[in-house]
Amino acid sequence: MAFMNCMPIVAPDPLGLTFDLAFDNQGGAVASAEVTSARLLDNGVEIVSFDVTPGGFGPFDAGEMSTVAASKVANSLVPANGCGDVQCNQQYDVEVAFDVDGESAVGVGGVMVGCVF
Repeated sequence: MAFMNCMPIVAPDPLGLTFDLAFDNQGGAVASAEVTSARLLDNGVEIVSFDVTPGGFGPFDAGEMSTVAASKVANSLVPANGCGDVQCNQQYDVEVAFDVDGESAVGVGGVMVGCVF
């Protein structure tokens, strides 16, 4: 879920974002995932980046499937441009990249940004 408060006076980072991350450890060992980057994409092009909390997930047992809630860290939007870079009522891809015990992994899901003016 993504929401921006674009009512005057607009804060430098008005975007609130919460999402669920689904982890599926198909390996044969316990694994943990650390967030390395997170961003909103429009047709594959980065619009903004942001920090995620929590920054790490797991450990997940071998064969474990788990869904975990995460969110954008307040005031972490780059660039922090009020309601200028992220558009209201626009569909974006949320991409979160991870280091999973030394291996790279990426999760992507769609979100519509709702706004109040």
